[in-house]
Amino acid sequence: MENLKKIYMGIGVYDLVGLLLIAIIGKASVSTMAGLLAGSIVAMLALFSIAKNLDGLGNRDKKSATLSSMGSYAFRIFIYGAVLVFAATTKHINVYTVALGLISTNIVIKAQNLLGGKNLIKKMRKED
Repeated sequence: MENLKKIYMGIGVYDLVGLLLIAIIGKASVSTMAGLLAGSIVAMLALFSIAKNLDGLGNRDKKSATLSSMGSYAFRIFIYGAVLVFAATTKHINVYTVALGLISTNIVIKAQNLLGGKNLIKKMRKED
């Protein structure tokens, strides 16, 4: 879970940099900033869902573990889709910045691996 905290901190930095870039290019509005934050929050919830699902898979039989993984995956895809559809149909959040927020987890993990020289995913698997 310590690695999860590092990733969450990285997502916070990613959001701050993203908000700063949005302000610099002059596209700062409530909807663009809310979109980035909404996408990042959903991405963090999805990462937490993955971590919790992986935590409990070792104690289950093959069929139960497969069904649990499929259900968790379907839930995450549904949530991603729901947020993107909401963003596309409303003016309250920007769909493009939501998409940038949703990919924040992927970008942060790759950046931390590249900059830190440590493979966080391997460390997370060893802890489980």
